[in-house]
Amino acid sequence: MNSIKTKLLLILLPFLLLNCTEQNKTSQIPSSENNSRIVFPEHTKFCKHVINSIPGKVKMSKRKEYIVYYSGESYTEQNLEYLLSIADSAVQRVKDVLNIDDYSKGFYLIMLDSRDEMEQAIGERYKGLASGNNNLGIFVFNQEIRPYFKHELFHLFAFNVWGEPASRLLDEGGAMYSDNECLYYKDPISTINKYLYAQGKWFDLDILINNFNSAASENDLIAYLESAFIFRFLFEKFGMEKIKKLWVGGFQQFEEIYGFSIPQLNSYISKEMKNIENQEVNWEELMNKGCG
Repeated sequence: MNSIKTKLLLILLPFLLLNCTEQNKTSQIPSSENNSRIVFPEHTKFCKHVINSIPGKVKMSKRKEYIVYYSGESYTEQNLEYLLSIADSAVQRVKDVLNIDDYSKGFYLIMLDSRDEMEQAIGERYKGLASGNNNLGIFVFNQEIRPYFKHELFHLFAFNVWGEPASRLLDEGGAMYSDNECLYYKDPISTINKYLYAQGKWFDLDILINNFNSAASENDLIAYLESAFIFRFLFEKFGMEKIKKLWVGGFQQFEEIYGFSIPQLNSYISKEMKNIENQEVNWEELMNKGCG
């Protein structure tokens, strides 16, 4: 997770908005099995652009719900079985969170070896990026950086099942909640947020609700982790159906959906936080490495 992702939209807007029906020689879509209900959309112009940025010979591996593209001389090639296993687990985790029983739209995962390759492909040095309009996730995978499958796949699935989110707090919070990994910390959403809360590093809830982009530009790690805590509280206390309504309607409908006000939500979350035990957190390391 690096600088705020929304600025990428300005750079890539022509790619994100245009679909291209012309097939590319390096990005042919394998036909679906006869007994599969999964339909793989044609590659968009942006999808083809990223695939064509992969160094060397492009290879692919097809699973039921996704196709992985990677270089034949890459870290992914060397660790393909492991990568596919964690991708499969990530798909199931996100489907469990979103309570999805049936999903018929295939998507594409593009694996890159480094942030340098990511920058060459999209102009930014992100560890991972999801684009719902392109049915696409792009990931860096090497000895030091894990692929953020659960995080980015939450964005893809939620976008396609629920539509455009009215709140970025819910979008990023749900992605972080689905991932629930951060370096070596056990239950990082509790452990790290307790540290941030105790140190007075949390953003005001109103800022995350009304100006998430500003908070994330100031410190995206805090904004994302705090949002994950809020998402988890709402999800585990009140269920996914209310989250879905909030996703569509936005926080201006919060009281109508939940039956209590946002100031009351802030009070409930503060009370919940005070019940979590303090544990040691190396914040300097987190700021340097991110969540791995």
